[in-house]
Amino acid sequence: MSSPPNKPIDVADIRHTKPIVPEPDEKARLEMAAYDHQFRTQQAELGVIGKFLGCNAEKPGNISFIAIIVSFIIIAVSAIWAQEYFEKILSTFASVITLALGYLFGSHKKD
Repeated sequence: MSSPPNKPIDVADIRHTKPIVPEPDEKARLEMAAYDHQFRTQQAELGVIGKFLGCNAEKPGNISFIAIIVSFIIIAVSAIWAQEYFEKILSTFASVITLALGYLFGSHKKD
């Protein structure tokens, strides 16, 4: 028996070749449905902000993070447009920032 000579593969042939993919069996379909349900449930629980900052257990931390960001924005805006009140605004919102940072990085151990 002789084997066919090795001839180069044409790229056009490769582009038009369709792969043979077997259909998933019933067990695979059930696993995909369970995973999809779990994923959608988790996405619904997270909400818009939670998608960026975490899940239900981290909601207080999310609120602290938002308070920090809003405080920095207020300080920056007051530095540009409300310069006569900047020191008062800075001292007020600096305390909010330190309080929120203390909450975020403080001890969360429950005995």
